Amino acid sequence: MSGIINIILHKNTNDGFNGDVSVNLTKGDFARFNSSINLNYRTGKLNFYGNYGAFAGKRTNAGELQIGDNPHTPIFDPSTQSFDILSNSKSHLLKAGMDYYLNDKNTLSFYTTQTFFNHKMKVENAVDYGALGFIGQNSNNMYENINAVYNFAYKHKINEQGHEISFEADYNNYENDGTSDYFYTNNAGDNYSDFVWDKRENTTLNLDYVNPLTETMKLEAGLEVRLQNTDNDFEVTSPLIDDSEFYYNRSIYSAYVTFGNTIDKWSYQAGVRAESYNVDAAFSNESNPEIPFTDEVFSLYPSAFLSYAINDNNALQLSYSRRVDRPGLNQVNPIREFSTPTLTSIGNQNLKPQFTNSMELNYTFQFGKGSINAGVFYRLIQDEISRTIVVDELDTSKLIQTYDNFDDNQAYGFEFSGTLRPASWWNINGSFDLYAQNLKGVVDTERIEVENVGYTFRLNNSFKATKNLTFQAFGMYRSSGSTVQFDYSDFYFVNAGMRYTLLQGDMTVSFNVNDIFDTQRSDITATKPYPMEGTFRWDSQTWQVGLSYKFGGVNNRAMSRKQRDRRETNGGGGFF
Repeated sequence: MSGIINIILHKNTNDGFNGDVSVNLTKGDFARFNSSINLNYRTGKLNFYGNYGAFAGKRTNAGELQIGDNPHTPIFDPSTQSFDILSNSKSHLLKAGMDYYLNDKNTLSFYTTQTFFNHKMKVENAVDYGALGFIGQNSNNMYENINAVYNFAYKHKINEQGHEISFEADYNNYENDGTSDYFYTNNAGDNYSDFVWDKRENTTLNLDYVNPLTETMKLEAGLEVRLQNTDNDFEVTSPLIDDSEFYYNRSIYSAYVTFGNTIDKWSYQAGVRAESYNVDAAFSNESNPEIPFTDEVFSLYPSAFLSYAINDNNALQLSYSRRVDRPGLNQVNPIREFSTPTLTSIGNQNLKPQFTNSMELNYTFQFGKGSINAGVFYRLIQDEISRTIVVDELDTSKLIQTYDNFDDNQAYGFEFSGTLRPASWWNINGSFDLYAQNLKGVVDTERIEVENVGYTFRLNNSFKATKNLTFQAFGMYRSSGSTVQFDYSDFYFVNAGMRYTLLQGDMTVSFNVNDIFDTQRSDITATKPYPMEGTFRWDSQTWQVGLSYKFGGVNNRAMSRKQRDRRETNGGGGFF
């Protein structure tokens, strides 16, 4: 007897090369270019990936601030300050990483990201005092920074049912050098220059554990360490302004545990996070010795969610949570961010975190052509962080833009969202929020309480003209309202776009128009510390064309990391 032995060697179907590339052009007052390429290669137990992204473009901002009667310097009443800003930015992002699949249960992963950013900004300021003349001051600003990130992760699968433990370490080193040259156009003052050196180091360590105890029961727990160190040096050539230094060190240690279960039509999840928060900071300049600030807070952040499935189409959910929003580094840095003849922007190192207690009740209804979600909420915000304007104590003809913790504020209201598919080619989704706020704070030594009622409406329509061609239209409206210090106008805009796919979906061409009717602007009025009206505009009316293409016979990606909430408020970078 004889025969043929047929041996077929099967290559690992996960092996291979894949990636995508995209190019975008945005045109408003000026053009902006954005492009990226992502590559991934898998061979055996190793997976390599990399990314390169580049951006270059200009943006414009403009505004006007009218100041009324100033009781401190009535001789200069009234005044009008106008400004025009032209920004020119360039950035390069490089990312490279590797995953090593030791076996079916253990994976090691590492990546580094290097970002290089160059930003130039030209600001033209003019302050008109009527019969007393005007002050013209321009500035040329240049910033260069390097942001380096190094990340390591390890994941161990205890079984295939999702029982696993993972560890992640992240180190971030940021350095920024800035120079600002100020010069007067009408000999109203002496020209001078600012120099700023900003260094930051952030280290984050996370240990996470997930255990699906049964098909309906799940336990999660974890530990986290966040260490943040910031050093800033400020030098100026003007004899009227002091050189200064600032450091801000923050350490956060936390642990969390959550447990969830489903019993018949009921589902619940309960958890708590314990956190120790410590701040050690100090600001000093030539006129003042070191001004220290320390803060130590131990807090518990409980959360609970309860849901009931009335039937297959109707469900109720009740939830409670307590969360923290810490001040961002730009909000606590007392070294000035920018300066005009009448306004200087600085941070407040004495800012404390704000805490929010939130309760929500939601109802969900699903029907043949869509779904509806409606709910009511109540939120109590303690020590809310808010932007504020105060009189400069060193020169009462000028203003200081900074941040402060206001009193405990309340918000409650109604939220509605839904989706509807009137036809196979038409999809609608939208939302409507109606809210009331009780806001309290101290402005210019006066305690102020404000009742604010407002609403926001969003609507998105998607139209599938053909198998490959889709049109989209989006609109938003936010009503006028009030904060403790400012009244702001309503805000609305409309965007539209189209998307066409070809090459069996591997290539996509898109075209979008933002702010079609050129309505995006911000208008504010205030009476404290004295009457003022402001209007601000930016380069919002743009069109954008984009092209993306994906290639390769596989779809490998880098090992995913858990998405983590920074729990920080944002601020800085502009007027009001």
